[in-house]
Amino acid sequence: MSDQAKPCIHDYDLNWDPNLPNDPDEILCANVANVVSWVLKNKMRLIMRPKMVNITFTTIPDQYDEDDNVKRVLGFARGGPVPEEGRAPNNVDISIDINQSHFEVTQTAVHEMCHAVQMFEKRLYSSRIGTGKDGILNIWNGRAFSTRKMKYEDWPWEVEARKMESQWVREYMAWAADEARKAKEKYEEELAAAEAAEEADGIPPELDFTPA
Repeated sequence: MSDQAKPCIHDYDLNWDPNLPNDPDEILCANVANVVSWVLKNKMRLIMRPKMVNITFTTIPDQYDEDDNVKRVLGFARGGPVPEEGRAPNNVDISIDINQSHFEVTQTAVHEMCHAVQMFEKRLYSSRIGTGKDGILNIWNGRAFSTRKMKYEDWPWEVEARKMESQWVREYMAWAADEARKAKEKYEEELAAAEAAEEADGIPPELDFTPA
């Protein structure tokens, strides 16, 4: 059996923040679901242990750097507890901000799924070496990094995720366009078949009751 034919053992779940003033846009949610499903099936075939991705639609407050420059946050990912030493987490929690366009949310979902894959491969995880915020270090490919001493743009897992995102968005959009084309062709075929069946059944011709 080829890799393409093997069933996907990974799964995802969609959740909504109960504090949201309104329900999220259905198309926005569908975009995220399609992205997550596509990544699970096409980018995680070599990750054998079953994994779960929990998506929560919410509103994420802006962040500020040391110079009080505002930074918009559209999403973030966190790995769940590691079941055993030396193993990757079984689940990753992803939060998605609902205040973005349909294309933005596609990019955000792809980017956060890049981080999910990094965590599932145990190349990215956090380690507590003390107490409080200063006691958290990010471990990337076996090396410890303190994010307080580095710019966000320079975090190596972010550098890799941006490259992955660029490639994966192109691949996903091509896949989505192909799926839309196939769905359109299927609809047209079914419509043509229905019209042909209606003609085959035969509709009685109108009777002419005009006196001769």
